[in-house]
Amino acid sequence: MLQSPADEGGDMGHEGLTAGGEAVLNSRFGINLPADKPYLFKPFERLREHLLGTIGHITVYYTHWTPAEAHVSPLQVGSVAAVEAELAEAKEALASGCKYFIGGHGGLAEKKQVEFKIAYLETVQRLLAENADAEGFLAALNAAYPELPGDAAALANALYAAK
Repeated sequence: MLQSPADEGGDMGHEGLTAGGEAVLNSRFGINLPADKPYLFKPFERLREHLLGTIGHITVYYTHWTPAEAHVSPLQVGSVAAVEAELAEAKEALASGCKYFIGGHGGLAEKKQVEFKIAYLETVQRLLAENADAEGFLAALNAAYPELPGDAAALANALYAAK
């Protein structure tokens, strides 16, 4: 069983998913995965090598933010450096070969959401380089993703405030 310590109130933190028994269940997100699959919970970096050596492969990738087809939160990427870090993390997640992706914020995602996140963050990087201010960036981002849910204006303001 892999489990992070409970907080002072007894609740599990972001890494509150467990592996073992008959299934993996997190009532917060309603995730129920079969127990015959190995799981990787990213906060346990030292366990990664152990799991790979013991089990041979990993099918679930745990990260702080679940990949989603939406504008990213400015809490997630509030600076150019954070965009770069999230992009590197998404590429690492995709390269892991995992089938499922679980985050402390969000729910269950699959490969297509990770691929979307990579393309989206690459677009954000390009638009940051092409636009001198938040207004131009926001207009270009909305043109690139006209129907995407989320607060693009908050993202634009955060990214340009940090420049």
